[in-house]
Amino acid sequence: MTRFLQTVALCLTVLFVASTSTAAEPVVKETQEGGKSVIRVTSTDGGEKIYRIDLSRRHSPATEKTDLLKKWESYRFGAFVCFNTNQFTGIEICKATDSRIYNPGQLDVAGWVAAFKAAGMKYAVLTTRHTSGFLLWDSATTEFDVASSGTTTDVCQEFVTECRKQGLVPAFYYCLRGGQWKPTPLARAIVLAHVDDLATTFA
Repeated sequence: MTRFLQTVALCLTVLFVASTSTAAEPVVKETQEGGKSVIRVTSTDGGEKIYRIDLSRRHSPATEKTDLLKKWESYRFGAFVCFNTNQFTGIEICKATDSRIYNPGQLDVAGWVAAFKAAGMKYAVLTTRHTSGFLLWDSATTEFDVASSGTTTDVCQEFVTECRKQGLVPAFYYCLRGGQWKPTPLARAIVLAHVDDLATTFA
């Protein structure tokens, strides 16, 4: 009986480890070429994505009210959508590492936007990455995103599509804090690639 229980305990341990292990991550390398930051991401199956990001321009806070600032101020009332692994762990400062934790059974982005519009809002901001580092879009830089989760809908794309369809201005929020749970010397390159994704894929 004791040997049986030991065998059962061993099997349960193996199953637990297998169910909580994370997928191998892509290889990220950054070089400087011709004044640009070149980020090469090689996936586990050998595929490659290359980002060429020009960081030569520097931006500073506005010193006078521009037309763009006036337009932003005219929106006045909007929504901030904090939706990520936090909702599935019940922990605000979430440190989840398994993408399958994220698994909304009835994801209704159109319903969110309809509610914002009904409330008279003019814009909505989506948290694309929160404290765990989980991404609400399919990124070449990681397996810790919606593409590897329990529900593979690209929430960023759905959000932008629905906002524009229903007459709201879409915007993104990106949390830098998540990197502290999984420190890496490649954090700069990964963040640059993420911001480039968000600024170009959904524009």
